[in-house]
This record gives sequence, structure tokens and C-alpha cells, in this order.
Amino acid sequence: MEQLAEDTRPIVVDTLDKPDDVAADASRQRLDLLGQAGTLTSGLDTADIIGARGSLEKMLAYQRATIHTVHMTMAVHMSRHDET
Repeated sequence: MEQLAEDTRPIVVDTLDKPDDVAADASRQRLDLLGQAGTLTSGLDTADIIGARGSLEKMLAYQRATIHTVHMTMAVHMSRHDET
């Protein structure tokens, strides 16, 4: 019988389930940056829609929402520039 290899994939831990001071501060900083970028609502919505479960998934959702907003804003500016 073939023996299965040990699973060596990293485990993602939800640091916000029981946050320590570092995790709580990092979470506040991420939310503050979202607000400064003007993407707080879309970032939180994106994280909710994909069911982000941990700090890493939330961070990536926030980044994706912000990148999307930047790209769409650039597209609007480019479209307006083409019309002139």
C-alpha cells in the first residue's frame, strides 16, 4: 500500500479570532489606510463577499478593492481626456 506524503502546506491562522495587541494594531492600520485611500466601504464589502476568514485574506481583499478603484478611476480620467 502506498504511503501518503505528509501535508507540508502552511496553515493560515485567523489572527483576528483572538487578536493579540500586534494583530489588533495591524487590523486598525489596514482599516485606516483603506479610509485614507477612499476605499473603506468597497474594501469591507469585498472582504465580506469573498468570505475572508483571516487577516491575510482580508488584507488581500482590501488590496484588490483598492486596485480596482484606482484602475476604474484611471479609466474615467482617460475616457474624459479622449473626449477633449
